[in-house]
Amino acid sequence: MVNIQADKQEIEKMLKRTMAAENRHDVEAMLAEMIDEPLLHLCGLPPVQGRDAMRQLYGGFFETFVSTVFAPQQIFVSESGEMAWDSGGYVNTLKGPDGPVKEEGKYLGVYHKVDGVWKAAAFCITPNG
Repeated sequence: MVNIQADKQEIEKMLKRTMAAENRHDVEAMLAEMIDEPLLHLCGLPPVQGRDAMRQLYGGFFETFVSTVFAPQQIFVSESGEMAWDSGGYVNTLKGPDGPVKEEGKYLGVYHKVDGVWKAAAFCITPNG
């Protein structure tokens, strides 16, 4: 039997590990939380798919990225316990020409359970405004 509440808690833990890895600029730790062929949609860019493409994207992104805080506002787990999604908001701090710049936005994440472990499968991240 699927324990939806326990799965939601595991997804929250995975998201916290991902956020910590992102704040350390640790791409490999971020990728460890993803399926083999993750998909990322960022506003104004073509889709990014696969670990190599993610490595390249984040390598460039971390040149101006300082930190992030993101929080799920809702998490939904399927009755089968194999797929889930969440939506939430984020605040990124980026290096700007005159000091730190805040970017606020929203995201939608899709997750898949792989060998009993929740992994990120796809994200859509969009800044506000």
